Amino acid sequence: QKTAYEIPKRDWSSDVCSSDLFSIPHVDHEFDHTNMIFYFSNVGGATVLLNREDSSITDEYEPNEDDVIIFKGLHCMKPSAFGRRIILIFTYI
Repeated sequence: QKTAYEIPKRDWSSDVCSSDLFSIPHVDHEFDHTNMIFYFSNVGGATVLLNREDSSITDEYEPNEDDVIIFKGLHCMKPSAFGRRIILIFTYI
């Protein structure tokens, strides 16, 4: 049996290095959804998952080129210390 998913968002993101500690914590949509990120560069820029109640860090993923992660909920990222962080993000329901 196959499962079909609706993909309401797909987007490229290219972020340059920064001295900021984190991007702004956010949830991509107000409806129930799952995020999938494909990493196309090997410059760091961790994806950080946060507790929705108190914004504490629940998980942190330091990416490598060609990695994929799947997650739900509140998140942000640590900007790369060097180079350009290039990702493709899908949200699906």
